[in-house]
Amino acid sequence: ATAGIDPRLIENKGQWHEEVHYKALTNGGYFFIGESGITVQQLEQGFFDQFHDFLQKNSEDALANTHTLKLEFVGGDFTDFHGVENLQRTDNYFIGDNPDKHAKGVRSFQRAYYNNIYSNIDLRFDIKSDRLKYEFLVAPYADPNEIKLRVNHAESIEIRDGRLIFKTSIGEVYEEPPFVYQLDESGGIQRIECDY
Repeated sequence: ATAGIDPRLIENKGQWHEEVHYKALTNGGYFFIGESGITVQQLEQGFFDQFHDFLQKNSEDALANTHTLKLEFVGGDFTDFHGVENLQRTDNYFIGDNPDKHAKGVRSFQRAYYNNIYSNIDLRFDIKSDRLKYEFLVAPYADPNEIKLRVNHAESIEIRDGRLIFKTSIGEVYEEPPFVYQLDESGGIQRIECDY
């Protein structure tokens, strides 16, 4: 991870918009997990260096670009959620003069669960190796066809080398090829063929 970036899922205690449940920061940008899915604020390469220059020089030439994508889990229910693997770190946010926007003791997590986003299908978010990863936990006899993803604000979408590529104004955002498996009776992983 880049120096100064501390990948984690930060809970929302009123310091951000009410639809946001967690915020994550990685080298590639900000991720806001909320009521209908993920909002990705992709950062231009060198964003933090340019932002630092802006703060030092107060020059518009030092500003960097961003692009926002919305990944919506169509029909998903995001009301039952909780963070796990508390990182034993808290932050305080004092945004502006409005005490309603101040939040104290804000916890950070390694992982967050959304229970029954679809019938008998849970959704788990993890921060791993400076990336936000999500996976669906599908119970026996649940219908994985209920899982539907809608992408908003991409300039184009393509499949390349098994990856789902979202072209943006400042580069690309991608989803790795899906890895689908079930556990056999001994707890071993049995791979299931799947692609986009």
